[in-house]
Amino acid sequence: MTADELNEAKYELELRRFAFEEKRLELEVERARRERKFLTRNTATLITGLISLATIAISAAVAYNAYRQTDQTRIIEDNKFKQALLESDRKWRNDALQYTTAQYETIYSGEADKQVRILSLMRMVFPKDIYELTLAHLKIAAPTKGPRNVWAEAEQEVDKQDLASDTPVPTIALPDRALSVDTLRQQLYSPDRKSVSNALIQQYTTGDKSIVSQLVAAVLPQDDNRSYRTNLYVAYTLARIPGKWEGTGAEVAVITSLKNTKNYTDPTFAQWVDKAVTNAKART
Repeated sequence: MTADELNEAKYELELRRFAFEEKRLELEVERARRERKFLTRNTATLITGLISLATIAISAAVAYNAYRQTDQTRIIEDNKFKQALLESDRKWRNDALQYTTAQYETIYSGEADKQVRILSLMRMVFPKDIYELTLAHLKIAAPTKGPRNVWAEAEQEVDKQDLASDTPVPTIALPDRALSVDTLRQQLYSPDRKSVSNALIQQYTTGDKSIVSQLVAAVLPQDDNRSYRTNLYVAYTLARIPGKWEGTGAEVAVITSLKNTKNYTDPTFAQWVDKAVTNAKART
């Protein structure tokens, strides 16, 4: 039990003791009145009861003050922690910018072997979210000469590892209203994409069938540089909806058409698109 929980428990206990003593005093007074000898026969009892009641009240006040002080301390510490996280994030973003600037010639050379060496170092040093943001920028700004794009390949490798992992992800709260198409695409491309997928499934299972239309509308064309990850997570979400997802024939056709894209040549992408199609039930 934490210090906060202990203080709160003590406070609740003191309140219960206070209520018990107050009730006992009321019973003593009522009994004395019935005997019509209230002052003469029960002075000692009343004094004892009042002293006991006062003692409990003081104890409750002390417990409450301790709980309140602890609660205030926790709020202060939480704020310090949040500030430290913001500062750490700002520092890492700045460090990532400085690093990519210092390695400008190698990163933007277009030579795959040099880019792979830089990529390996970034993967070991950068926090995962900063690493992903850097890849998202570099796959557009510093493409590799020829058919390869080292940065896009690295991004796809992140997705493969994430979907193969059984590590629980933090829950995330989505607004009750439907997300716009652009917002949903951003969410499915963000570092929180797996949590967003879980939240969408939860909304669908609790009765919000519009989730299917939102997901289908979020599908991107192949030539969009975000299409692999965004469309992968659309399929990943639909594939995991319990008891099949229900959509119109046109909506099912959109997901099925992902089989005709270049992304489908990737085994992970193909796996989840196939599962999403298998998990579909055309609305009649």
